[in-house]
Amino acid sequence: MLQSGSTRPHLGRVLRQYELVDRVLGYDPQADEALLNRAYVFSMHAHGSQKRASGDPYFSHPIEVAGILTDLRLDDETIATAILHDTIEDTVATPEEIRKLFGANVARMVDGVTKLSSIEAQTENERAAENLRKFLLAMSDDIRVLLVKLADRLHNMRTLHFIANADKRRRIARETMDIYAPLAERIGMCEFMKEMQTLAFRELEPEAYESITKRLDACARAITTRFSRFRPGSNNCWRARGSRPRFRGVRNTPIRSGRRCRNATSASSNCPT
Repeated sequence: MLQSGSTRPHLGRVLRQYELVDRVLGYDPQADEALLNRAYVFSMHAHGSQKRASGDPYFSHPIEVAGILTDLRLDDETIATAILHDTIEDTVATPEEIRKLFGANVARMVDGVTKLSSIEAQTENERAAENLRKFLLAMSDDIRVLLVKLADRLHNMRTLHFIANADKRRRIARETMDIYAPLAERIGMCEFMKEMQTLAFRELEPEAYESITKRLDACARAITTRFSRFRPGSNNCWRARGSRPRFRGVRNTPIRSGRRCRNATSASSNCPT
């Protein structure tokens, strides 16, 4: 999501170099600290003065993608790949340069992400089937390439609202709903899938999203109120038993609720009158 011209920056906070490295070392003390530092500095210099649609420096995007992947506790080569994933496509950096500085594995993965990204430049009809094929090929070779690409798309969806062109926003949202979210689900990345679907649904069906979100919030408040009334008495009861209650629940998302409403509407339309 490169942006030409001057745009007022969003000024979102970017992970600092030491913060990103510390995150990785926190779960992998044997990680190659020098590799991560080189990747961070290289990406920042390579992207230079490039800007995002938000007006933020472009290098903030790959750093945030890397940050998303640290939550999955991925290895140092994958984090370095995330930091570098747009350098070949959007800067003057070459595959040979990446290989020389960061090793064959990182260079191969960066090249894999670049090839997957090139599909997005095709027309919609050409892209649909080929996207799935190439993603599956990438996954069979090294699933880390797919993880970087999914994190890249997730961060792009989080910043989708900064794109001024409504048609472009809808195209990206539809692509996310039809291709990226199902792929995330297929490999067990359920949190990625749910967030992608929610963000895409907000763009594609803004009125339905707002209506469902308000209803979900109202339900959550009602449940909280009822539970607060129930809690004092229940606590005394559980204390007398020498134990404590545990309550678990799953909060609906707008997309899940929307599907449930559509299914209910479809079922009711088939009912005999």
